[in-house]
Amino acid sequence: MQQFKPVTKQDGAKLRRYYKDCGYGLCEYSLGTKLMWKKVLHPAWAEIAGCLVVRNRDDGGWNFDYPVPGPEGDVDAALRDDKARFDRWYEEKKRSERRARW
Repeated sequence: MQQFKPVTKQDGAKLRRYYKDCGYGLCEYSLGTKLMWKKVLHPAWAEIAGCLVVRNRDDGGWNFDYPVPGPEGDVDAALRDDKARFDRWYEEKKRSERRARW
């Protein structure tokens, strides 16, 4: 499983490599926004299939930004990885809820 690490200023050069050519046009796709909202959203990042994938904590759960491809990034592969991660989380949540009822 891919390890996510918290967004820090020290990661700036690495993250800017992805964000500089990002055409999504939303403020969420910038290092400044991630740092500004760090105490609220607790952003963490990983490189998956040549893409930058950022997860944020919101309303008690994780949500993911749409993958930002690097020069050889495969967005479809990054999305499949995200779906697999969600499926594992959901199955574990259901198991935990069943155990809690017993």
